[in-house]
Amino acid sequence: MALIITSLSFTACDDDDDEANSMLVGKWQQTHVIDEESEDLDETFEDCEWKERTDARVEFTSDGIMKGWEFENGRWEYQGEVPYKYSDGKITVPGIEGAMNIVKLTDSELETSESGIDYEYQYKWIVKSKFRRI
Repeated sequence: MALIITSLSFTACDDDDDEANSMLVGKWQQTHVIDEESEDLDETFEDCEWKERTDARVEFTSDGIMKGWEFENGRWEYQGEVPYKYSDGKITVPGIEGAMNIVKLTDSELETSESGIDYEYQYKWIVKSKFRRI
């Protein structure tokens, strides 16, 4: 289960995180994705296009658990769950480097972004996802 993460610049107190986290809680269906990688480490991914995608679901619980499903073989298959933390516009999973940046969060829409460079294998990657609340 992979989710992806750019930071919102919150300058206020923890109340903003609490409010945003309560908006995040619930089930979300992925509607669009950009999933690209390149051996050109200078690639900017500016020309990437959104692809329609409805084979991933995620649920964020109020007690800090993130659950995932993928649509395989004609049905939704549970992929597992991990603890998560939401702070400063980012979702992190303890023990996993990096964060999923919340680009947009409303009552009905969630947009996330994550990118990085794998220096061992020399490639750059980006994953952006759009979700709708279900």
